[in-house]
Amino acid sequence: MDKTYATPAAFDRALKKAAKTAGNNLGEAYRQALRDRFLCRVFHDGNEGFVLKGAGGMLARVPNARATRDLDFAVAGHAGIDQVLAEMERIASIDLNDWCSFRLTKSEESMDENGYSRLLKLRFASFVGMEEKDPILIDLSLDCVMTRPPERITPANRIDVEGLETCDYLIYPLADQLADKFCAIMEVQPGGHPSSRMKDLVDVVTYATSECFELSQLRHAITSECVKRGMTMPKRFDAPESWRERFAGFATKNRVVEEFASFDEASNLASKLFDAALSDESEDDLVWNPGDLCWSVRPV
Repeated sequence: MDKTYATPAAFDRALKKAAKTAGNNLGEAYRQALRDRFLCRVFHDGNEGFVLKGAGGMLARVPNARATRDLDFAVAGHAGIDQVLAEMERIASIDLNDWCSFRLTKSEESMDENGYSRLLKLRFASFVGMEEKDPILIDLSLDCVMTRPPERITPANRIDVEGLETCDYLIYPLADQLADKFCAIMEVQPGGHPSSRMKDLVDVVTYATSECFELSQLRHAITSECVKRGMTMPKRFDAPESWRERFAGFATKNRVVEEFASFDEASNLASKLFDAALSDESEDDLVWNPGDLCWSVRPV
């Protein structure tokens, strides 16, 4: 099949034009456009083998969320490392007639920051024609447990380039993503040290101000994540006090709305969101309302 654009240079110009039109930081938007070409291969033809999670999944929901240069995936189902690598290389090599190509240059088995999930850390060199671009860096979780089916969505952060074949993304369930962030913030680290994952409070604020989700699903996801980590279910949400002095600058840098850029306001919002899920007295049929920033009865 013929390429959508006659030459790599013509395609690259179209990418840059689309990135500029998007009105974002040009370099960031260009990188996002290339990541989208990779992700369209991952999810091509309805592929369900991998699920996008982390900041990449958040940006697909909320395009003004904090930026990231990495992609986080969960393996859907059970597969050995060799099988996972072979499948990722296969889908990365799919030709979408766009002059992009991706070549695996590094793979390393590791553990996630919390020490609970096995990871494959992958590096794909990316090319437009023969010109090498920024690499695609991937953390691939091998043993994530989802309490809900993943969601297939059209990414809100897509940089639209005329004439290209695109695919929807398969996204990690929102309740499970929030539960992971809740536990990452609350969990005491070895030696009794508090969590250092301040970015997770930023992400909680982003979700709370933009997304709807059901209380029953969030409660179930938090319970499941606490069991996985061997954590006692907390009675209430508390962000580490050690974050107080640094949070405002970090939040502003990472696009948190001004109203919640202070440690107290962000923590209070997160408490309002999570504490209902930790209480036995809250009704299961409540839904989070991001407009009013409160739990409300599900509309009939």
